[in-house]
Amino acid sequence: MSSVQKPKIGAGHGMAMLRSGFKEIGQVLPAFPDSMKVVEEYGLFGNTLPQEVYDQKQSMLQELELNEPEMEMGL
Repeated sequence: MSSVQKPKIGAGHGMAMLRSGFKEIGQVLPAFPDSMKVVEEYGLFGNTLPQEVYDQKQSMLQELELNEPEMEMGL
């Protein structure tokens, strides 16, 4: 005979219900506008890297600085 006892029938039911409840809550929460959003993974197709965003903003700022004297002369 082995000394390991089998769990009673229904012993894992409570934990299964808890896991099921968490899954259901996970499906309902995104319906609310203030719920947490999934963090996007860097490097996936279509997601820009933080350095790329910084470079784009810097180039836009440089273009604005170059165009400022023209705008002042027009006044």
